[in-house]
Amino acid sequence: MSINICKSFIWEIFYSFKSMKYNICMTYFSDLPLDNSAPVDVYALLRTQYLTAIKTKKEIENHLIGMADPGEIRFYKKKVRYMPKGSSTPRTYEYNCHYIREKIVTDDNKVRHITHFLTNSKYEEIKRQSDLYHFLSSQLEDIKNIIQRVKKMILSNFYHHPDDIPDLCEEENMAYEEIRRTEKNRNLHKTNRYAWSPEKYKCANSNNDVFMSRAELLIHDAFMHCGLTPQYETKLKIDYTVTDPELGNVTEDSRIFYPDFKCSCNGKTYYIEYFGMMNDPEYYNDACKKIEKYIKNGIIPGYNMIALCSGDSSAIQMEPAVQVLREIVSGRNLLKRENLNSLPGIIRLDTLNNWSLPSKIKKLLIRSSQKFVQKNHKYKSSEKWIQ
Repeated sequence: MSINICKSFIWEIFYSFKSMKYNICMTYFSDLPLDNSAPVDVYALLRTQYLTAIKTKKEIENHLIGMADPGEIRFYKKKVRYMPKGSSTPRTYEYNCHYIREKIVTDDNKVRHITHFLTNSKYEEIKRQSDLYHFLSSQLEDIKNIIQRVKKMILSNFYHHPDDIPDLCEEENMAYEEIRRTEKNRNLHKTNRYAWSPEKYKCANSNNDVFMSRAELLIHDAFMHCGLTPQYETKLKIDYTVTDPELGNVTEDSRIFYPDFKCSCNGKTYYIEYFGMMNDPEYYNDACKKIEKYIKNGIIPGYNMIALCSGDSSAIQMEPAVQVLREIVSGRNLLKRENLNSLPGIIRLDTLNNWSLPSKIKKLLIRSSQKFVQKNHKYKSSEKWIQ
């Protein structure tokens, strides 16, 4: 994400209010209609921009940690006296010499300056480092300004009751912690699952992070686009009971799953699974059994899980995935009293309609989702007044 994108995004929000000529006060979040009558969720966009800026800030800070401030490179005229061959009169040769003056803080908190003379090769190296250091520092200041502005825009639209105002500083710390967990998980993944069967992971992004399919790579990019940092194929232990109809006894058993993605936002953990071949009978049955086990163990699609499904892995549309990820970013629960029958946690990424969940799982999902229905949002939005 570049700084220009951040700035243009914020100005785009202001201009969108201004150009539409609606009598909308900027102190209220509103669902703005576009030309195609599709609403724009301003709150979700601001939260996405906030998390994306935090991630960029962390990346720049990590770069600066590994760089020592090279200080200021300076020049001075150095004079050398020499005796030309065949001449009895000495001459003076004058040339520019590079040096760098650095600050050194001693143990007793005293500051000393040390001057180093530089060779031409060393000068070129430090000059590049100095330019990069100052560029990243200026970028970091711009990012911090953007974060503060987005914070003000978000906080100014909440009610004044303390319980309704989010702690964005705490959320920033949680976002940093999620980045740390994601990096740790990726290192474990490379030394475990990827090391055991590297032939399964044929797709890689620009950071050389590997995935089993192009669809998973696209879903990962959708996470990053929404400001989220997902963990890939984390270990999840599911406990369940097994009943023997002949003996009548019940035994406890467990199974290890590796959800495609796991992420945390607003203090809540979500699991995201991608089922890409729902038109294949064997794959379909395994996917339904997996969804059923998740539901029976409190991992409910629409509440703390999202199932991204496609009848054909070669025909996927990413817009529904981005929309549901923005709902996660904004802290909204997908479940509402009026939409339980439409199974909001089961997201179709195609228009083939060549599969449908069994009625048994539909009923189980609706019954399990009823206690997690949507509550009124705490921010000033048109959606609150509609409800």
